[in-house]
This record gives sequence, structure tokens and C-alpha cells, in this order.
Amino acid sequence: MFTTDHAGRITAWGDRAAAAFGRPAADVLGLDWDVLFGPDESGRLTDALARARQGLPYSGVLTARSGDRLPSLTLNCSPLTGVSGDPVLACSVSGGGPGAVADGGSGAADAERNAVANAALHVANAEPDAAKDTESDAAERQRAAVRAAFVDELVGKSPFGLLMLDEDLRFVLVNDSLSAINGVPVEAHTGRLVGDVMLTEDGGAYERMLRETLRTGEPVTGLMVRGRTEGHPDADRSWSVSLFRLASCDGRVRGLGGIVVDVTDKQAALLEASAARGRLALVNAANTRVGTTLDMPQIAEELISVAVPAFADLAVVKIREDLFGDTVPDVSGTPIRLRRLAGRAMDNPASSSIFRSHGETSQPPGSVLHECMRTGGAHLLADIDDEALQALAHDAEHARLVRGSGLTSMIVAPFVARGRVLGVALFGRSDKRDPMNVEDLKSAEELAARTAMCLDNALAYSNERRIAVALQRSMLPEDEVIPRRPGLEVAHHYRPSSNAAQVGGDWFDVIALSGHRVAFAVGDVMGHDLHAAANMGQLRTAMRTLAQLDLEPADLLTRLDEAVRRGTATRYATCVYAVCDTVTRECSIVSAGHPPPLLRHADGTTEVLAVSPGVPLGVSTDDPGFAVTDIVLPQDATLVLYTDGLVEHRGEDIDVGIDRLRTVLAEDGGSVRDLCERVATRLSPAGAEDDLAVLMARLSTSPDHGFATWLVDPRPESVAGVRAHLRRTLHAWDLPDLVDATTLLASELVTNALRYAHGTIELRLAKGASLVCEVADGDLRVPRRRQAGPDEEGGRGLVVVSEYSRSWGTRPTADGKIVWFELALPQG
Repeated sequence: MFTTDHAGRITAWGDRAAAAFGRPAADVLGLDWDVLFGPDESGRLTDALARARQGLPYSGVLTARSGDRLPSLTLNCSPLTGVSGDPVLACSVSGGGPGAVADGGSGAADAERNAVANAALHVANAEPDAAKDTESDAAERQRAAVRAAFVDELVGKSPFGLLMLDEDLRFVLVNDSLSAINGVPVEAHTGRLVGDVMLTEDGGAYERMLRETLRTGEPVTGLMVRGRTEGHPDADRSWSVSLFRLASCDGRVRGLGGIVVDVTDKQAALLEASAARGRLALVNAANTRVGTTLDMPQIAEELISVAVPAFADLAVVKIREDLFGDTVPDVSGTPIRLRRLAGRAMDNPASSSIFRSHGETSQPPGSVLHECMRTGGAHLLADIDDEALQALAHDAEHARLVRGSGLTSMIVAPFVARGRVLGVALFGRSDKRDPMNVEDLKSAEELAARTAMCLDNALAYSNERRIAVALQRSMLPEDEVIPRRPGLEVAHHYRPSSNAAQVGGDWFDVIALSGHRVAFAVGDVMGHDLHAAANMGQLRTAMRTLAQLDLEPADLLTRLDEAVRRGTATRYATCVYAVCDTVTRECSIVSAGHPPPLLRHADGTTEVLAVSPGVPLGVSTDDPGFAVTDIVLPQDATLVLYTDGLVEHRGEDIDVGIDRLRTVLAEDGGSVRDLCERVATRLSPAGAEDDLAVLMARLSTSPDHGFATWLVDPRPESVAGVRAHLRRTLHAWDLPDLVDATTLLASELVTNALRYAHGTIELRLAKGASLVCEVADGDLRVPRRRQAGPDEEGGRGLVVVSEYSRSWGTRPTADGKIVWFELALPQG
């Protein structure tokens, strides 16, 4: 390549020009360019200068002087503009040929070749007139020569591919580096469309980008293009392409210039690094997203959400059916039954049907899944052929589904924890993605190992929960043992918590007491685990034992508090204890730090009973001083006892929960069972952190009920009056058959009270499911039955009471005692 001024004097001389003409730069700089060509070419040279003055390029075949030879060369000239405004020519020569054009009317390819020279060899200073050739002009010519040499070397020795395209995106010029990249000779590029040589995989996006650069002139830098070339049709390559628009000095667009760098190896390394990062991110995602719960199906869903679509197009989690027994047998030569916990497929109904078909299956020895569980190692099916399909499918229908799903590769990874195989995970990919490989096998093993640990924890928790729930439910009263009384309706609900072992210390109890009385208890032992359940059982047993002593409610809680404080298991507990007479509807309630009972009236109104809250069991160091609240329950009213799990929620005052409970209770009633179920359903959200217990009792006076009471004057003569009252009352209640027995036994009790007790004596007679007679006095001493001697006149009263009554007993009161007996009502 070389340059001339407007008069044709040579101002710059490149190595390729020296090689073409056989003359060094020192021999030609400053000479007229006529010395380069034959004597008959002066007309064409004059024409080239004339076109330069008009801003037009020139291309033609001329005879050159090269030593003793006169070869034909193609001369391409592009006009430049110097500082003086005079045209300057940037020229290049190449071998001529029979098809070369020897005038200015050259084709588009030659014109674009001139544009490359114009862009690459822009000489900023025009040469001065020959008469004014000064020392500065010589320096400028030297700089131009350096620039020409640089461009010449750039094209010839650049390790990067260089190209020039015309406006139709045909190759005008390429260097040797691009020729090597494309695997196509330099001369074979000329005139061909870029899309014929570079076969990209982007659906024409690359060519659209080229045309957009032609249109806007905005350069493109570092565009990543992937595809193959005509010379390397079997190898995928990656190129980094930078493009810029070429224009002549008059602003006319001539085409595109560009640089192409083959980055296939670098891209492959980046892709591998990216894949490694992806695998690491996958495992990290599993570490943070799998195992957030102790629910096995949820853990399986978490694994599926991590794996699909990031790792696989299909994923299935299957667990051994025999895990949920008392023992887990080893994997042997017998079939293994698997249960599907979760599965998902991406955008493929056929693939989705595969995991839906995996509800419960039996894997025979020799199948892929059985072998994976037997060996404890993951298995890669890089190609699901007929043999692999036969080993994978559990029946013909399953094989048909797999074959039609588009799955081309699969990994089966077992869940192994503490030496036990819990199940398997299946990961599959369709033909739209790269098949699974050894690196994917490692990732699958990592996912399975993480999930196996979580599943094992969940299994241990499940077993503990199963034992704990069974333990706790065995210690709660069944419907069959809840006492039945006329006019009494009882309903209850217990729900374990959703965390820990899903059990806790909440409990309830209904205890039959003497006479027509029934005790209702609801309590909450601190903790939510097996220990809490066991402690609850101990506390409930202690309460039932104390209740059978017919202690007053406050005395019962006092002794229970002492048992808690002296015990080594139960630390703290709350409870509420209510004793109700089903005939009189009299109710005595005492609380040990428990939420207050509620009362729902027959008309739907509710109230919080003003019961002294007391202190929790085990807290006080001396007498806790439990206070009793005595009320008479209204007809058809419902007493509601509950634990804090029903009304207490994190971040919310308990009063808000109590108001919410009252709102639900105020709705249309129905039976006590219906009311209890509605409360439990509405106020027992799924996933609650605390367990809860609810106990409801409704008392209704029956027409068959009867109650009478008399104060007995403390004189022996009063016994006759007592017998008269009893006869009249029993006849009024239509119980004439019980007159003799009742008057006899009541006379014995009243006589004992008159003889041995002191203070006020009261006689009570109550008819319910049985007839109960009570004699209350102010003496704390408890009478004892004894066998009287043959010569003794006294000591036979309690013997008579014991022989002729269905049951009898005594119980203490706040100011004395009560001695009572019970008679069965006549049949019919």
C-alpha cells in the first residue's frame, strides 16, 4: 500500500508495495508515481488523479515496473482530503487477471476494497505543491509511510480476523487469520455472502445486526456469535465480533469493517466454570430450601422445586413403604414397595403422567430402582434405550409413557441416611436439553444426600410423634368413659401442635363424683414433647385420684400444687377445675393460673366468669390460696373450659383471642357437640404452634329431676319430722317404693349427726339418675363403719346404710362434712 499527493508524487510506501514493485521506500518517496508503471499507463494515472479531485475512487488493471518485468496489477485508489483541501490518494495493488476492469467503472467489490484503504490509511495532511517541498513536508511523508506500514502489517500479521463487507454483506477483503478461522481460502471469500461462510445458530440475528450497523452507523463491540463455518462444518465455534461502518470522504456508505476473534476455547472454559457455579448454586439452594419442615411430603416438594427446572425437566421422589412400620428391614432380594411423595414435569403432559403413575409401585430385584437401593449408589442412564427402559419401567404402560415423554436421560439417586436406604429420587431430561452426564450425577448425589438427611430427621420425628400421640391420646378420656347424667351434655376437642413432636401437655377430663356431681377439668403442662405428655398423664392421674376423695375444689388444687412442687417431672402447669351438680346446677370453680371459663347462655349471649385466676401449679412456695367461685348455672347454659392454644396467638393479646371465641360462641347454637366442633374448626388454624383442648358442658334441668332440703333442729324429736318430710316428698316425686328405705337410712344419718356432731344439720334429697340423700353438719370428724358387738346397742347405723344403699360415703366441706347415700330408682 502507498499514498500520493494530488500531483501523483509518492508520499508513503508500505512493505507490500515494496514487494510488489521490487523497490524500497528510499528509491520512490518524493517521485512521481509514473515511475511505478509502464510508459503506456500515463492516461490511466491521469484519470485516477482526476477522479480523486472529484472525490471518486479508482480501480483498474495497469502494467507495472517491477525490476525487469512488466506484470499486470490491479490498482485500487481511494481519495482522501488533506489539510489544504487537495485530494490525496491511498493506493493498494494486487495481482491482475483476465476479469479485471481497466477503467474507473469498476464493480462494487472493488469500490468497497477502496473504502477499506480509505478507512485504514486516512492521511490527515495533504501534500504541498512540489515547489514548496520543505523539511516539514518530508517529515509528514515519513509519518504517512509509518501509517501505511502499520496498516500493511496489521492486515498481514494480525492474529485477529479482519474483514470488509460491501453493502450487500458480501466479502470484499479478509486477512489470513480470518481465512484460518473460517477454514476457507482468502480468495474463496471474495464476493460471497457472509451467511454462506459463517453458519450461525441464531436464526438470522447476526445478519440483522450487520444490517442494523450499516443503517445506523453505531459500532458493535464484542458481539458473541455461535455457529459453524463452511470450512469446519462439524465443529461448533464461538466468535467475538466487533463491527464498524465504512464511508468514503463524501459520506457515502461503502460497507462494514470488522474484527473477528475465535473464543471457542475460552467460551468452553467459561461455560464449564458457569456449569460448575450452577452446580454449586444448585447444592446451595438445596441446603437452604430443603428441610425447612419435618413433614416428609413437604421436604419432597422442596427438593422438586429446587431440581425442576434448574437441574432437570422431570423429578420424582419415592419413599419406601416399609419405613412407617415398627422396624425397617434391609434391602434384600425381595421386591420393595415405593410410595410417591412428590413429582413434577416441565411443559410435557406425557412426562407429567409418568410421575402420576408412580403412586405406589413394587420394584422387583434387578430393576434400576431396586439396584440403586440395594447398592446405595446413584445410577446414570445417559441414554434411555430399550434395555434401560425395561429396567426402569415397572410395567408395559409405564414403559409406553416413558418412551413417549421425550425423556432421553435420567439419574436415579438413592436417599441414604445412617446406613439405611429411605427411597430414591428420579431426575430426567428431555431431548431439548443436554443429556445428563457424570458431573450431573455428582450433583444428583449431593441433592439426594441433603434430602436423605432431612427425610431421616422427619422420619425420626414422625415415629416420635406417632408414639407421643398414641401415649397422649391413651391418657385422655374416651367418650365411652365420660360419665352420663340426665340433663348433661358434654363435648370435647383436642388438637396437637404442628411442631416439635406434635404433642404437648394440654389435657381435659370429666370425672364422676358422688351423688349427682360431675367434675370438669382442663389443664396445660409446660412443654411440647414426650416429657410434657408423660407429665400430663401423671398430673391427670393425680387429679383423678384426689377427686375420688371428694375433696373440695380448692383443697384438691392445693394438694395437686404440693404434688407438683415435690415431684421431679412436672415443673409448672395451669388448670381449671369445676364441680357441678347436675340436679341443682350448682357449680364451684377454682383456677390455677388458667384462662378464665366462659359461659354461653341459652339466648346466645356470653360472659367471662369472674373466677379468681390463682397461680400456676408448682409456682408458689407456700399455701397458694386458691379461691373458689360458686355459681348456679342458668338453665341450658353452656360452660366452656379451654387451654390457651385456642385463644392465644403470637404478637396478640389473649383478650383478643377470648373476644374471638365469644363471637363464635354467640352464633346459632345447636348441640354442644356442634358448638364445640365449630369453635375448634374456626379457632384452630392449621400449622398452629401450640396444642389445645376444649371442653364444653351444658346443664339442663330435666322434668324428672327433684331437689329438696331441710334444716334439722338439733333435738332427738326432730327425727320423726325428718321422716315425715321424706315421705311427703317421695310420694310427690312418685317414688313410693323408696319411702321405707329412704326414711330408714336417713334416720340413721340424722341420728348420728344429732348424737356426735354439732352445729347446723341440713338434710338434702335429690332425684336424678338415682336418689341421693345427704346430711351435712359442722363436725369435721369423719364417721367410720365398725362392727358392733352382740351386747352393744349402738354402732350399727352405718352398717345398715352400707347394706341397704347402692353406695354411701362422706366428703369434707369448708365448714364440716357431708355423709350421703345413694339408692337406685325403681325400673319403669
